[in-house]
Amino acid sequence: MIGTLIGKALLTVSLFIANLTADIFHAWVTQDLLP
Repeated sequence: MIGTLIGKALLTVSLFIANLTADIFHAWVTQDLLP
């Protein structure tokens, strides 16, 4: 599971079945966090 906190607010949470790799992290940032 990976998520983002801004202050005390939870912005986004994602659950991954596999180990977190650089490719998965990059996809999460570009598809879920940035837009």
